[in-house]
Amino acid sequence: MENSNRKEIFESYKKEIQVLKNKLFDKGFQTEDEIKKFETANKNDFDRYYFLVKEIEKLKYELMSPQEKKEYDEYMKKLKLKAEGKPLI
Repeated sequence: MENSNRKEIFESYKKEIQVLKNKLFDKGFQTEDEIKKFETANKNDFDRYYFLVKEIEKLKYELMSPQEKKEYDEYMKKLKLKAEGKPLI
């Protein structure tokens, strides 16, 4: 897939995720029952939202320059070592 196509998809996903965010989050429910009903009624939208989150992360990485990828990979490696309690060196 070409970078220009990836960028278009990335921008499209960002717009779609913003619409879903506005629809799904910060609703302020009064009871647990209201939350469950809302989640059930909007299950497909929640599934789509979480799919888009994963796809956006993949596209962000694919759109990085080789240097950015290298820096990101090093950062993630250090983060993993830190989480495991291992020395970062």
